[in-house]
Amino acid sequence: MRVQEITVDNKKAYLLLDANGLPVALVAKFMKYLHNRESRAEPYKHTVWL
Repeated sequence: MRVQEITVDNKKAYLLLDANGLPVALVAKFMKYLHNRESRAEPYKHTVWL
């Protein structure tokens, strides 16, 4: 297995590839979920208030 860096919507994304070079479906779906979630995130979501 290896990690492949790709570009989606001008942002870095990553795929986990199996020994045959094919994406691991379960991980790919989760990474897509995270990518879509970040795209919709509020601009101040990660701001730390002290």
